Amino acid sequence: MEDIAARKERLNALHQEHLLAFADGLNERERAAFFAQLDAADIETVLHLFRDLVCGGHKGEAVPAVEELAPPPYIKYPRAKEEWRAWQEAERAGVSALKNGEVACLMVAGGQGSRLGFSGPKGAFPIGPLTRRSLFHLQAEKVLAASRRCGRAVPFLIMVSETNEEDSRGFFVEHDYFGLEPEDIFFFKQENIPAVDAHGRILLEEKGRLFTAPNGHGGCIKALLASGALDMLEERGVKYVSYFQVDNPLVRAVDPCFIGFHAMHGA
Repeated sequence: MEDIAARKERLNALHQEHLLAFADGLNERERAAFFAQLDAADIETVLHLFRDLVCGGHKGEAVPAVEELAPPPYIKYPRAKEEWRAWQEAERAGVSALKNGEVACLMVAGGQGSRLGFSGPKGAFPIGPLTRRSLFHLQAEKVLAASRRCGRAVPFLIMVSETNEEDSRGFFVEHDYFGLEPEDIFFFKQENIPAVDAHGRILLEEKGRLFTAPNGHGGCIKALLASGALDMLEERGVKYVSYFQVDNPLVRAVDPCFIGFHAMHGA
């Protein structure tokens, strides 16, 4: 019972004491697993995010007037002939980076296809109206085409979730990696964090288990670091990572101009 008392003190301070409502009824194994999950969960950060992002924790800060808002700096698409020079230079820089093995692709694909009325990873959704090719297939083909054009493999990183990791990996195996080499594909998993209700109360999935959900695309960098993917990219000499989402079939996964502008501007 001392274990419950210590955790109750922490949770009381966070107004999350309801999480222990069923702890007394758990057997020894269930309680150990539940306490391990509680101890590992960064509840403080979750509640901090809830206060700041949902409840408006920065209400005291000055909000700029609409007249003061302006678009961020951007590179305009060229219209006149002389304006193409910078784009041509950027394209050359991008192609050079690709040929030197300095570019990798990163696709975030942790979602399920439920909103599309599809059971399985969103990337497995057959979006091709005639070919029935999946989103995974379309995106992998872009990486494969870029690899062939530049004469060397473009590493393909794929962020999956706890929910769809097994099915996503299996889908690639089932389709022979869509022509890519397995050693050039790196799956890594985004973190799950405790979910809250509209009032900021951490939810239980069952009596002895927190309800968790993927931490979103914002957790990508942390997941890259934790998975060892950043070390792998460094070992390969990668300097630039082209980021896109699996459910954007129109994206240019490997755009030499876009990459080249990044290289030229030290971005």
